[in-house]
Amino acid sequence: MPQVSLYVDESLMKTLRAEAASEGISLSKHVARRLTNASRCATASGLPDGYLETLYGCLIDDDTFTRPEQPRFSLDASRLAFD
Repeated sequence: MPQVSLYVDESLMKTLRAEAASEGISLSKHVARRLTNASRCATASGLPDGYLETLYGCLIDDDTFTRPEQPRFSLDASRLAFD
C-alpha cells in the first residue's frame, strides 16, 4: 500500500491523535478516512459540502457585520439614453 508523509503542527497532531483514539483506530487509518471523506464531499466548484453555509453562517452572530449606509439614488449622475 502506498504511503504519504505529512508535516503538521503540534496542535493538529494532538487533535488527530485524540480523534483516532476516540474511534479506536490507528492514526494512519484515521487520517486516510478524513482524506477520503474530504475528497468525496468536494462539490463541482471544488468546495466541500456546506462550506459557504459555514462561512457566511458565521456572520449571523457577528454584530459588527452590518450593511453600510447606501447613497441616495438621486445623487447618481444622469445617464445618456442609447436608443
